Amino acid sequence: MSEPKKSAAERLAEAEARRAAKQAEKDEARAEQRIIDLEAVDEVLTRLGDGVPTKIVDVVHSPGIPTLVLVRCPKKHELARYRASIKKRNGEIDSASAVQATEDLAFVTVLYPNPRAPNSPEAPSLWAKLCEERPGVAAGAGQAAITLSVASAEEEGKG
Repeated sequence: MSEPKKSAAERLAEAEARRAAKQAEKDEARAEQRIIDLEAVDEVLTRLGDGVPTKIVDVVHSPGIPTLVLVRCPKKHELARYRASIKKRNGEIDSASAVQATEDLAFVTVLYPNPRAPNSPEAPSLWAKLCEERPGVAAGAGQAAITLSVASAEEEGKG
């Protein structure tokens, strides 16, 4: 004897319950990773001190990668190198060189996860994993560094 067929409302309720359970698992995993990230950021900021402007850039969570990036304000020579590396083509900014310059700026201004940490195919760094999973994160972090430099210049009356 077979079970009576469930109504659409019952099947919908079951599907929504399954989806909610999966979402709760994802939320818990993200919260656990966020704790790790915030503790690491706190450690970096404690070492860095209060004098350097920083910004936290949120990242969409995936298992095994950070949920945020900590960026510091670029130094004058880093900003000068960034500007000098942007090429012009036919009087217009070359977008490929601008993106590369922004990603290069991220490499020197990101404090967490450290892009300068040892990296190899056998043991990829957190930064390498993050960039692999979220290809736009380096450009986003570089843009955050640029924004910090503008804010710092305006605070100092140079903007």
